[in-house]
Formats: sequence, C-alpha cells, structure tokens
Amino acid sequence: MQLSYDRDAGTLYWYFVELDADEETEELECPVSVLLDDARHVAGIQLDLSDLDDHTALVSLALPYAEARWDDETKHLRLVLAPYTSVEALPEPAFLDVNSTGQILGIDVADVDHEITARYTILEPHFISLEEDVEDGIVLPEVDETVVLPEVERAGIVAILGRPNVGKSTLLNAIVGQKVAITSPKPQTTRTAIRGILTRSDAQIIFVDTPGVHRPRNRLGTFMVQQARQAVPDADVVCMVVDITHMPNELDERIAAMIQRTKAPKILVLNKVDRPNPNAAACLEAFRALAPWTMEVAISALRKQGVDALVDQIVALLPTGQAFYAADTLTDQNERTLCAELVRERIMHLIGDEVPYGVAVEVEEWETRPNNNVYIRMTIHVEKDSQKAILIGKGGAMLKRIGTDARPAIERMLQQRVFLDLWIKPRDNWRDDPSALHWLGYNK
Repeated sequence: MQLSYDRDAGTLYWYFVELDADEETEELECPVSVLLDDARHVAGIQLDLSDLDDHTALVSLALPYAEARWDDETKHLRLVLAPYTSVEALPEPAFLDVNSTGQILGIDVADVDHEITARYTILEPHFISLEEDVEDGIVLPEVDETVVLPEVERAGIVAILGRPNVGKSTLLNAIVGQKVAITSPKPQTTRTAIRGILTRSDAQIIFVDTPGVHRPRNRLGTFMVQQARQAVPDADVVCMVVDITHMPNELDERIAAMIQRTKAPKILVLNKVDRPNPNAAACLEAFRALAPWTMEVAISALRKQGVDALVDQIVALLPTGQAFYAADTLTDQNERTLCAELVRERIMHLIGDEVPYGVAVEVEEWETRPNNNVYIRMTIHVEKDSQKAILIGKGGAMLKRIGTDARPAIERMLQQRVFLDLWIKPRDNWRDDPSALHWLGYNK
C-alpha cells in the first residue's frame, strides 16, 4: 500500500496498486473519517461504503494488506497504521478510483485540518514522494510570442465555486460583459470549467466558472464535481458564491471545506442581495461561520450591483505578473462550443422535468456559404426515445422552437446570418457511458 501527501492541496492519497496512466477508471465518493489517537494524530482512515454496491469487489485489493480492516455489518473499511481512540468524520467525502471490474485502486482524502502541527507524525514514515501532480489542475496557455499581450501589473486565476443555481455563471457573464456561460433556472446547467477573461489597464483576471458541487448520480455528475475540485489548488483567489436568501446547507458546508484546503485568499460572495430576505442577518452569520474568509462582498449578479467592487477587491489580491491572453480575448471556448451551449441553454429553458439533464449537443457540420451565411448542423443527444419525442414535439413544433429561440443569440455572437439544422439522436444512458462521455468532451 502506498501513502502520499500533497501539502498544497491538503490531500492524503492511499493506493493499493500502481496506477497505469492509460487505465480506465471511474471516480466514486463515500463518507470518510479520520482515526485519531489521544494526541489527535491521524492514525488511519475509515471509509463508509454502505451506499455503494458489490463490496466484495470494492475492497478486494485492500484486504490483503495488514493495515486493512473490513466490517461486514457496517460496511466500513478501515486503514489503520497505529492504535486510535476516536473517529472523527470529515466534511468532504473521500474520492475512490475504481477500475472497470469494480475494485478500489486508490483513495483521495481531503483533510481540512491538515495544517495542524504534527497531525501526520504517525503517517509521515509511510509517505512516498509525489513525482508529479496528482490532478490536472488549471492549465494556462503557453505564451505565443506572435500575439501582442497587454501590459498589466497583476494577473491571475480566480476560481468561482458554489452549489448549483446560486448565480455563478450569471456573475461571470456580468464581469466579462458578454455571455460566455449559459444560464437557466435549473441547477447543474454548467457542466465544464468555463473561463472568462477580463482585461483592465492594471490587471488580467482569468475567471474559472465551475459546475455546481452536488451529489453525483452518474459519471457525468462525477466529472462535473471533479471540474470544481481541480479548480481550487491552482487558483490565486477563490470566490465562493452563495444565495444569501437561504441558510447554508450540507453542500455549502462541503464546498467551504473544499476551499479551506487552499492557502489562497477566500472571498465570500453574497449573491441575490436584491431579493427580500427577513432572515438576512441569520443567513449572513451562518455563512460567515463556514470558513475563515479573507473578506465578504455583497452583490446582485443579475442586476450587476456590487460586481465592480468585487472585481476591485479581487485585483488587489492578485499576484504581480504578466498577461496570458490578448486584450480582446473574453473566453477560451471556441465558437462551435459556444453555439452548442446556446442550443442546450434553450432546451434547459423550454423543457421541464429531467429531460434537459440527459441532453448533450454536438456540432457535426459547419460551413460558410454564399452571402456569408453559416450553415450549422447539430445533433442533440438524448438518453431515451421518449426524450426524443418530447424534444421533437407535436408535428416538430418543439424542435422548431428550440432552433428559432437559439438562432438569434448565435447570430449575435457570430455577427452572421445562420441556418441552424437540428437533429436528435438517442444514445442509451450516455451519462454513465465512459466512451460516450469521452467522445462528447466530458472527460478528465
């Protein structure tokens, strides 16, 4: 068994086998606790696997190790390196790397108290060195010497996190001044980490809008949560956006625990202050108690109130540095991706229930025709024939409305007339199909 520790990320890694970079794995999550001795040193971990299936396969690679203890009644797996006297639950779940046969290969554990002196005295003799970053993180573009970059004093990455539907994408669009992320009243609209770039005379800020952290129910959901997690370690500033009209819930607590793992400045962004809230004082105190915030800023992303003040505060916290993007660059997304997302946005607005969550939009053909018109053929992937019927509608009326509603936004973005040709194709259970996720761009 291999044990390593990433101090910057505040993460313990436990692995039962050598991981092959090309090995196909999925990521599951489960509640995790640390095992503490009388001096509150970490002596091991305890995984609660009760909500997962096929425990025999899950723990088969762990049990040969002397440090592993399996309780078949509680479905708890303990990895114990020394005697312990107490069990303390961690707010953020453990992430399990599981292979195609359902075996746990390794475990990532985020310990929010990782900076406590001597916390890992017992574990340190077992640590191996990390030869490379465990997670991909945020990769900035290589400097292209043919591109003229603006002269700025400060530059850096700002991660925008929060639970679903608190206004993260609305905030990003308000900051950048243009729609670079789709929005809808439905949660989990954003699926990938979207970058919006703001360049001022004094600074360039790369905002990373992440999917809302939620309890994933499929591989797509797991991918979305990974996108949020991986934005934290490399960020120069982290903004947690909250809906100040509601008290914090379990997801808010989990995100705050995730954010505490970084040493970067942490801003609590109190969104939706324009809405009536008789419990505002209680909500504010509850959110303040979630983490040691560097500062808090009240805004209304929808009405753009307080947004400029938030940006000013962010700039003051950025490190000195050079710009990465040309001054006129607003996002790293290409036109095809943005057009596909605009179609998915209209589906999110027009179709109720669960159907939009099973939709992915892919650009299949893009051709500039005479008179500078653009022909775009897109395929809307769904999971069931019944979803296809709903999207087509009676006599094709719904599909026509989706195209009619999406086309003006696409034409404004491209500044060209567009002929939009939409097709619908069922692909069974694509949100849990690794090959489909890879093909549609939802992969690590």
